[in-house]
Amino acid sequence: EPGRRIAVTSAGPGEGRTLMTLALANHAAATGCRVLAVECDLQQPVFARALSISEKTGLLDVLTGGVSVRDAVVHTGNPKLDVLMAGGASPKVADQLAHKELAQLLSVFRSYDVVLIDIPLPSHQGRTFAGMDSVLICMKSDVELTRRAASAVSTVKALGANSIAIAATMAEPASGTLRQARPIRAEATAR
Repeated sequence: EPGRRIAVTSAGPGEGRTLMTLALANHAAATGCRVLAVECDLQQPVFARALSISEKTGLLDVLTGGVSVRDAVVHTGNPKLDVLMAGGASPKVADQLAHKELAQLLSVFRSYDVVLIDIPLPSHQGRTFAGMDSVLICMKSDVELTRRAASAVSTVKALGANSIAIAATMAEPASGTLRQARPIRAEATAR
């Protein structure tokens, strides 16, 4: 349905949150959806580098009152995909963001089919995820996944989330489960 707001978060750094956000954004845009990817990591922003876009203004400027949220949006080479980058790094402003409801901040973006929000799990109590349609928690797949997942889900619920999913990232295949690729006969591909 139009206007879906999906927060993509992780319990810690290096869990694949940004890669997942950008992959989902590109996939949704490829299916014809108008997509906005929002970078809310104001401590270690990477969208500009990952997308090869020169960083100009962004969410940091919006939160400090320097620019409107609509004016901070950057159009990518894909006509269906726009981004709102962090616009710099600031731990002080990152704390400010943790106390805001993202849904309220991003409510002006009703023209997008999907708004994907890349945000680290806030350390402060608040209602950060209230009003989000879904929250996707990215977690490295390891032997501690079940224990860590229960804790992360509890934390995300306390921050106002209702619909929660977990994406197990960076899963290593079980030993001996990879099959060798078989060559495909030319006549099979000609059909």
